[in-house]
Amino acid sequence: ADALRLRLLGEAYLAVGAPDKAVDALARAFERQPTNSAIGRLYADALLAMGDSRKALTLLGDAAAANPTDAELINEWLTAEARLGDRGRALIERRRRLRQAPDDLSNMRGLATLLLELSPDPTTILDDQLRPRFSVGQWEAMQVANREDAIKRARDANVAEAKLMLEAIR
Repeated sequence: ADALRLRLLGEAYLAVGAPDKAVDALARAFERQPTNSAIGRLYADALLAMGDSRKALTLLGDAAAANPTDAELINEWLTAEARLGDRGRALIERRRRLRQAPDDLSNMRGLATLLLELSPDPTTILDDQLRPRFSVGQWEAMQVANREDAIKRARDANVAEAKLMLEAIR
C-alpha cells in the first residue's frame, strides 16, 4: 500500500479509537515518506494516544528538523516538548525559533506561556548564546541565597519578557 492509503487508514483508526492499529498503519506510511509532516504529525498523535510520549517527541523533533519551514509542525513539537518532555529544550528551541522567525505568532505565544509557567533552574537560566549561564558545578557551589537571587531575577525577567511579547501580539 502507498503512503497516502496508509495515512488515511491510520486517520480512520484514530477516529474510531483504535490508536494501536493507527500506530501500525502510520508507522508504515512514515517509513515510505519520512519527511511528510502530515504523516509525522498523525503518527505522533497516535503514539501519544498509546502513551509513548518519548517516541512521539523524538518523531516530532525529527520531523520539525526535516521540515524547518513548517511553522505548525515546529510549534506542535515545541508545545508537546514543553508539556511532556524537556521544558529547558523547549525554551531554548522557542527562543531560537523567535530569532529565526520573529513573525511566528504561535511561537511567541508558546514562548510567553513557557516563560510564565517555567520555574527557572540552572538549565533554563540562559546567556545570550542560549547556553546555560551556570554550569552544574557553579550552581552547586553557589550559596543558597545567591541561587535564590538568580532564580528570582530570572523569574522576574521571564515575566517581564512574556508580558512584552503578549502585548506585541495583541
